[in-house]
Amino acid sequence: MNIIYATTTMMQQNLNNMKHYLNLPSKEQLFNIDWLDVTGALAKIGLALTLIVLTCFVMWLLRAVGLYVMARNNKDELAWTSFIPFACLFTMGRIVGDTSIYKIKISKTEWVLPVIILCMIAVPISMGFSLIIFVLAYYGLLYRLFEKQSKDSAALLIIFSIILPILQPLFIFFLRNKNINKSKTKIKTESPKA
Repeated sequence: MNIIYATTTMMQQNLNNMKHYLNLPSKEQLFNIDWLDVTGALAKIGLALTLIVLTCFVMWLLRAVGLYVMARNNKDELAWTSFIPFACLFTMGRIVGDTSIYKIKISKTEWVLPVIILCMIAVPISMGFSLIIFVLAYYGLLYRLFEKQSKDSAALLIIFSIILPILQPLFIFFLRNKNINKSKTKIKTESPKA
């Protein structure tokens, strides 16, 4: 009995010494939390997350509407796929059409980005290599899209899109009717020959 008492006393002393050296809070200090501070911090985190989600949604919507209008202007019957995540890459390829990226001729441009994504999913070992190929192909197609809509400012738009990717949906949205407006102004300025 004395051995058990001595052992527990020694363990209690060691615990007190550890609390002293580790500067651990007591039970009273541990449960004496200012809940207003915790609630305020959680409210700020919730507000920040809400703003991030809303910003992402607005950017997705701007990009989808821009791609939809471009595809509809090209008389594409699958224009609605621009509203589906990842399928919008298919729509982007259909808008660009047959092209060459980095001097490589591509005839089925709409399948380039989806196939690269499927390769990343199907063969995880190749993910790093596929990711590099995806980024290069994505920005190549984006440049061709900008070039098709606005030949003069395509280089500047792609540079800003690489530096600040959040601007891509805005550029796509604001360029959605660029080609159509040019053709309308040509029709208006032509005068009939008398």
